[in-house]
Amino acid sequence: LAYPQTSSNRSVPSSLTMSASPPCCDGQESFTITSRITLNRHKERGSHAVQKVHEILDEARVCHVSYVPPPSASSPEKKTNATTSSIVSIPQLYGRSGDWLYLHGSISATMMKRCRFPKDTSETMKGVPLKCVVSVTLIDSLVLARALFSHSMNYRSVVIFADEVYPVTSDEEKNFALKAISENTLKGRWEDTQTRKPNAAELQSTVG
Repeated sequence: LAYPQTSSNRSVPSSLTMSASPPCCDGQESFTITSRITLNRHKERGSHAVQKVHEILDEARVCHVSYVPPPSASSPEKKTNATTSSIVSIPQLYGRSGDWLYLHGSISATMMKRCRFPKDTSETMKGVPLKCVVSVTLIDSLVLARALFSHSMNYRSVVIFADEVYPVTSDEEKNFALKAISENTLKGRWEDTQTRKPNAAELQSTVG
């Protein structure tokens, strides 16, 4: 799956190449600040700078994806509003390329099916984009004090609000996404001569 970090129509370059510093946010140095991402408490500690966000994403290895799954066909919630379903949060490996965040998953996973096979979802969810929140956290140090209430930690985090998730269906982009994920997990692993690249069967069972 691919998550745009900025509002953007789905556009995949005809020639997919990994870049150490790809163009992002149309050259902007900061993400556009909206009411949803406005910093309030201790706003002096936060930042909307593109470079800082990308640095955290590139250093971390695991993200948590929160979303509302579609009701099953047998669920009494099928005929109710989709927001009545329970929110799910799952850990995922990911990889970044420019403004795009790629997640790896099986075609049988609920979240992947919601994007890959929209006809299999309930009438309530048909035609409704899957919205997700992706969060990443890096803990740098613990702050200890004599008073337990004053214990804290120093951390860096990123929260991404994705208004739509796009399925990756072509083998070319699946390989591109898997390379991004592999390199974020362990740099240099994709080109390691002792590893085997994904074969056709593995790509077919994957939604990037």
